[in-house]
Amino acid sequence: MSNILYLTASIRSDADSISRWLGQSIVDGLAAKTGASVTILDIAAGTLPFVNAERFAANLTPVAERAPEQAELAAIADKLIAELQAADTIVIASPVYNFGPPASLKAWADLVARAGTTFRYTATGPEGLLTRKKAYLTIASGGTPMGSDIDFMRFHEEVNSGQRSGRLFSPKNYSGDRHDHCSPSFRNAVRCSR
Repeated sequence: MSNILYLTASIRSDADSISRWLGQSIVDGLAAKTGASVTILDIAAGTLPFVNAERFAANLTPVAERAPEQAELAAIADKLIAELQAADTIVIASPVYNFGPPASLKAWADLVARAGTTFRYTATGPEGLLTRKKAYLTIASGGTPMGSDIDFMRFHEEVNSGQRSGRLFSPKNYSGDRHDHCSPSFRNAVRCSR
């Protein structure tokens, strides 16, 4: 059975969030079509820590060599990475806050981006190691024009989808589909893309 990892980053409720509505619509459609199980991670809940020097060092230390304090610091990243690796499909539903991704989404990305585990460095730049996965991004913006000079979300989207170097998914192993079912009334406020 396949598994969908669904991340939502909106601080708004399910009833008030366009990004949550779009993300849930994709998840519901995929689960109905494939029978996949769904793991939900509400990263807007505020439970993810930000990376600091100690946590960064712990995440880079091989599991067998971690001191007890390092194991405790790395536990959350280990869990998030395991969820990401177990997923066949990743759905990320995010708003644009202050011209870019919410801090919670950046915190999640910082925790799961681990050299040697989710990506590796090569002579031509970083290369994603998450293979044979589909990823869907739904991004809702109420005031930042998509593709404008102040759309800083686009950079993060391009990096993590493999359109720029420094990514988890590289073009050779990224199989995201454009899932554009946004209603015409949301066209200027919502970007559905891979």
